[in-house]
Amino acid sequence: MYCGVEYTGYMKENHILIVENDPLLTQSLRNHCKHKGLCADFSPTISKAMHMIDQINYAVVVIDRKLDDGDGLELVEYLSDCKPQTKVLVCSQLRSEHERISGLAIGADAYLPKPFSFTEFSLMLQKLLNVHKKIKQDVLVAGTLQLNPNSGIVAIGTETFKLRKKESQLLACLIIHKGSVVSRAALIEYVWGIGDEIPTHNTLDVYIRRIRMTLGCRHGHLIKTVRSFGYLLKPE
Repeated sequence: MYCGVEYTGYMKENHILIVENDPLLTQSLRNHCKHKGLCADFSPTISKAMHMIDQINYAVVVIDRKLDDGDGLELVEYLSDCKPQTKVLVCSQLRSEHERISGLAIGADAYLPKPFSFTEFSLMLQKLLNVHKKIKQDVLVAGTLQLNPNSGIVAIGTETFKLRKKESQLLACLIIHKGSVVSRAALIEYVWGIGDEIPTHNTLDVYIRRIRMTLGCRHGHLIKTVRSFGYLLKPE
């Protein structure tokens, strides 16, 4: 259902945006969201969607690839940089392995090829909403470390650092479980959640290495490696 709201930079529970230019599919998705009790806004173009995203912190954005004003991956990349907390589901007729990997690599959390069943769509959407709820707080704190998952900004004392979307989500998971060891499998499920193109443990290790590099020599040691299992955030 369209909420009929003025865009004032807030987020309602389960508030989603669907970027789709097919009128018949849009109407079907509108009816589906209404039936599921979801607050859904709709946009047929990238430009309008960007304006809406700048005004509202959506929990999930569903994006088609073939839009009138470009490839929806442009919007995926924009969300990855500017709204790291927002989960992204790409739904597209571009369904080859190469296209799916491209979408996930640029920042999508899941990729659903068209045509799709509404049962599968609902399961993916609910999974992303559930993951989003875990990191929707404005600030996560572990000792002297603070993370704003909306912006990816990390503050440690007077120093600040900027993480990309998945790096921010990984650090958020470690903060939530601060002082406890989190397995590689649990970290992957938390951040990537669903889909066939989940990363390998080696890829996860690369993301952790990037976080450490961003935090630098003074703070990168806060993330401890537990050999053959996972990672531990040990706050100062």
